[in-house]
Amino acid sequence: MEPKKTRPWHRIKKINLKAVDRQSKKVEVATARHARKFLLGRLENLQHIRRHLIAWLALLIVLIGLNAAQIIFDQNYVSIPEPSADKAYAEGVLGPINNLDPLFASSDAEISASKLIFSSLLSYDTNGSLQADSAQSYEISPSGKVYTINLKPNLKWHDGKPVTAQDVVFTIHEMQNPQTGSRQAASWQNIDVVANGPQQVIFTLPTSYAPFASALTFPILPEHILGKVAPEKLQEDGFSSNPIGSGPFKFVDLQTIDANKEKNALQLTRFDDYWAGPSKLSRFSLYVYGTREELVKGIQYREVNAASGVRVQATGLKNADVTLNDGVFALYRTDSTILKDKNIRKALTAGLDRQKLRHQLGGKKSLEGPIINNQTPIANQVMQAKYDFATANQLLDASGWTKGKNGIRQKAGQPLQLSVVAVDTSNYRKLTKLLADQWKKLGIKVQTQLIDPEQVQQVILRPRAYDILVYELSQGGDPDGYAFWHSSQASSSGLNFSDYVSPSADDALLTARGRSNISLRDAKYANFAKRWVEDAPAVALYRSSLKYTTTEGTSSLTDMDSLVSSTDRYYHIIDWSSEPNTTYNTP
Repeated sequence: MEPKKTRPWHRIKKINLKAVDRQSKKVEVATARHARKFLLGRLENLQHIRRHLIAWLALLIVLIGLNAAQIIFDQNYVSIPEPSADKAYAEGVLGPINNLDPLFASSDAEISASKLIFSSLLSYDTNGSLQADSAQSYEISPSGKVYTINLKPNLKWHDGKPVTAQDVVFTIHEMQNPQTGSRQAASWQNIDVVANGPQQVIFTLPTSYAPFASALTFPILPEHILGKVAPEKLQEDGFSSNPIGSGPFKFVDLQTIDANKEKNALQLTRFDDYWAGPSKLSRFSLYVYGTREELVKGIQYREVNAASGVRVQATGLKNADVTLNDGVFALYRTDSTILKDKNIRKALTAGLDRQKLRHQLGGKKSLEGPIINNQTPIANQVMQAKYDFATANQLLDASGWTKGKNGIRQKAGQPLQLSVVAVDTSNYRKLTKLLADQWKKLGIKVQTQLIDPEQVQQVILRPRAYDILVYELSQGGDPDGYAFWHSSQASSSGLNFSDYVSPSADDALLTARGRSNISLRDAKYANFAKRWVEDAPAVALYRSSLKYTTTEGTSSLTDMDSLVSSTDRYYHIIDWSSEPNTTYNTP
């Protein structure tokens, strides 16, 4: 039996705990001393360095910001927005569009199409000034009866054929021929036109007629295509649905989008040989809508880049309010039972706060006389009577119209009652109400009537079935107001809707037409305006404007433009754009 093994505990020395404790304390003290010296001291240095680092970072950020601002400033200083090329532009207009032959254009859509497809001898720019289009220049003889037009060289039709003076002569003959059925036939009678070579046209008038240049804005037709078509068959010819012009855009197709809603799309493409150079737009689409509501939806749903004739307020849309040479008047029928008294007409004018009226209608532009065009500085200074409610009441009292207990003026037991008639539109609906409200304060009983636009000619204008007609007069580019105020036009077929007759006004209007010098014409028109103000055959309410809504990024019309008519908006169309580009100029 082996002896029992003894455990080796006896070999371990007895540990001195007190010595260990003392040694531990020494290590702890040394460690703390080293920590303070090497760690905490360096943390303090880090805090000091951090303060410097933050300061340097802040300075660096400021320098970067200043540099970025300088870059942006320099970029804006040397960059300019430029219409982008090869883009499509879609514009919405009210229809209908049934005929693309400009001789028969009547709706805004058809006239707009004519301006896009066809060129003219002269055209109006976006300042309302007459400029050369296909014409290179023109001269007027000392007698004022002969106009010599020189065409630009190298004019071309869309099929590549040259545009010549004979095309102009052909167009005039077609307009003059009663068998053609042109709307311009009456305006071109007794005017002789001949071609003197391929690039010169000579017009001879029966008498001096200063506004004649404004008539040279008619679209030119191609003789080589229509020359063999009988005048009476011209309107039904295939040209009316597939035209060839010489304007900035060529016809491609007329599509029916929705027959029930009278919605069509006229598709055009850029004409590269246009005399003014090719448009920056490669395509132009004219969307034609049957109603204003559908036109508004078209721009809201972005079917089109622009909508002509409407103002639509929405995110991503912008609006232009372009002044036109059209004026809205309240035309007094001067031969009516009540309004044949000049003092009643003057009282109506004085008792109308036109400034308030224009404000209530959304800020319409001022018009204070019969002449809309700004070519006559002297005549434009002649203004109708200002608002004076007291004077208006005095004039009515002096004419024997006194207020009864019901507040309505009476004379010989008959109330002072007037009918105010206008075309049925949302704008005129509001306007007639505002007029009635103001005139009622004078003690006048006012009845308003709104007529469907398609019926107004037969129901209202021809029979002169009104006391006061609220109507828009389109004066055009020339200050001549003969058509609206000369006594010869006071007939069922004339445009003198006031039936205004004044020998002195007639003389001024007639003699002004025979003077080509605008200063001499201005003096005559000033005489006419003074007579007009004294006789008060109407009250000028405001100057019309074209509402034009576009999507953001579209470059076309602006508030700075001033047009003779709404369809003159295409004068600078070769510079229009649906999206802007930015180019940089090197200083």
